[in-house]
Amino acid sequence: MAQLTQLRLLDLRGCRELKIIPPNVLSGLSKLEELYMSRSFVEWEKGGVVENERKNASLDELNNLPCLTTLYVHILDVQMIPKHRFVETLDRFRIFVGNYGGYNCCHNYESPKALKLMLYANIDLDNGMKMLLIKTEDLCLEGLEGVKNVLMELNNGKDLPNLKRLHVRNGRHVQYIKTNKIGFSELCFIKLENLPQLVSFCSSDERCSTKPLLLFNKQTCHWVTNLRSLIIKGCGKLEHLLSPSLARSL
Repeated sequence: MAQLTQLRLLDLRGCRELKIIPPNVLSGLSKLEELYMSRSFVEWEKGGVVENERKNASLDELNNLPCLTTLYVHILDVQMIPKHRFVETLDRFRIFVGNYGGYNCCHNYESPKALKLMLYANIDLDNGMKMLLIKTEDLCLEGLEGVKNVLMELNNGKDLPNLKRLHVRNGRHVQYIKTNKIGFSELCFIKLENLPQLVSFCSSDERCSTKPLLLFNKQTCHWVTNLRSLIIKGCGKLEHLLSPSLARSL
């Protein structure tokens, strides 16, 4: 494969027995535009390994593919993610981070820009991953160990203007999904699953104790009417979903 220096598309989807890609093979495909590796190679070499001791491909090699616009890849360990210079050029991606086994939490990929993160440790995402979040249309988050306000802590409270589908599951500390300052203009699908401490979708700067805390407050009414699907499971602390006026507007 190292001799295919003019290659523009490489499709390795479904090659579950692929365990070895020699070092520097991928980085040598400098004209590569599309790389498909879902349900395939996951044995990425960890960063920091001395070059002559490397036995497998490294994610850092993707930073040497200036033409890369499409990437489908599964990364087992979030700690292995390199500084993501390559995300700047991505137009289409399905990037899954975490050891999901046979479980796939995002069943129907209606979007060409999907990101799935399983975070069972308190991890600070680098600027490349935060850039990817801003591009993402289909976002699935699982675990989120220690996270109480999901998008505030993961993306420093920045808007996700392209987000259309959001699935958050198995976050035992999660209380809120966003702040009132984080805007969604395209969101049409929400699934909240196994979030036992969730009390509201949005955290508020001020809490009035005389009023019930709603899943969607009045600051969300300009976009929540765009929802086509809302699924809630295992969120035992939620007391009220919508105000009567907002419910009538749906």
